[in-house]
Amino acid sequence: MLPQHSDIEIAWYASIQQEPNGWKTVTTQFYIQEFSEYIAPLQDAVDLEIATEEERSL
Repeated sequence: MLPQHSDIEIAWYASIQQEPNGWKTVTTQFYIQEFSEYIAPLQDAVDLEIATEEERSL
């Protein structure tokens, strides 16, 4: 299952961290964590063969 552009964008914005000095940063760790939280349930559903046709097409 390949990620959709919207999945990538959602994970990107969710992984932005506000630093105490006002800067906004994104680390690989936070990005991968957010991305995997969004993708993992969909992949699990496909693996268990309980995904809908729409979810399988993602």
